[in-house]
Amino acid sequence: MGFLRNLFSSKEPSAEEREQKRQANDFDVLKYDGIHAMQIGRFAYAIACFTHALEIREDQETREHLAIAYIRSDDLESAVDEFSKLSSLIPESLHYPTNKANLLYELEEYAESRQLCEELLERDSGLATASFILGKISKAEGKLDDAERYVSDAISKRDNFVEALLFRSEVRYDRGDYASSLEDLNLLLSNNHDSDEVLLQKGKVLEAMSKPDEAILYYNNVLNQNPFFIEAYGKLALLYINSGDYSQAEQVLSDGLEQNGSSSVLVGIRAELKAAQGDAAGAEADRKQAAELKAAEEERENEDYDVEREIQERMKSVNPLA
Repeated sequence: MGFLRNLFSSKEPSAEEREQKRQANDFDVLKYDGIHAMQIGRFAYAIACFTHALEIREDQETREHLAIAYIRSDDLESAVDEFSKLSSLIPESLHYPTNKANLLYELEEYAESRQLCEELLERDSGLATASFILGKISKAEGKLDDAERYVSDAISKRDNFVEALLFRSEVRYDRGDYASSLEDLNLLLSNNHDSDEVLLQKGKVLEAMSKPDEAILYYNNVLNQNPFFIEAYGKLALLYINSGDYSQAEQVLSDGLEQNGSSSVLVGIRAELKAAQGDAAGAEADRKQAAELKAAEEERENEDYDVEREIQERMKSVNPLA
């Protein structure tokens, strides 16, 4: 009898309960749609999903995803704002302000980034990333001695700090200390860190040390690993142009354009090749084409679409409570 009484006397959910249930469902749909959108590279849609989810309720994980989506869509200012909010949510975290400091460096807000790094080092003197960012700031400001000092400090604080070792090699290269630059690269390679960037940098150092044959070998090693690395085609072609081997330069540029399609960088270098060969008209035509390609590349980066309309349609299709 008790069961039947409870069954027949059960109350309908209140309007408030229905609204809470609807919002909870909306939040889940938006959050996980956003995660899926990020996985397939639809960052504008992901940002819209995460933003609407956070309007429903605060959630640390969702805000982290939103910050990452902003970074991947190259909206670093908005990502900085998200890491500021995350730092306020979790004030004991060093991770969020460290990410914010690095983004401020990328935005060339050097004074603010430096101040934040110094504050982080006061909280934890062993924080290698903060020292590394200070090194990057110093290099950007042309203070190469300070840059090497900071990045060496970062390397001393973290074992196998690959990114910092490569960066120190670049700093030493810029200082003209090619032997020390090469030491850093050889250390990386001896530990099987043979990324495209490491191989390219070694090619640049060997070229600067007047070892063009070895440089060519490393540029080709990059392209054997990654036939879509435009910078490697460019460095190799320029090396051939500077050495007067125009036929090899032409072949490299042809290969690069075949692999990558139209590239403003490679077409611009082809203009230099034609100028070196005395083809002024061809060089001018390529310069014009390179400028047009550059403008088109920038336009494609700025393309967007009406994500708000798509969000609304998606919510109507999946939420029976909407």
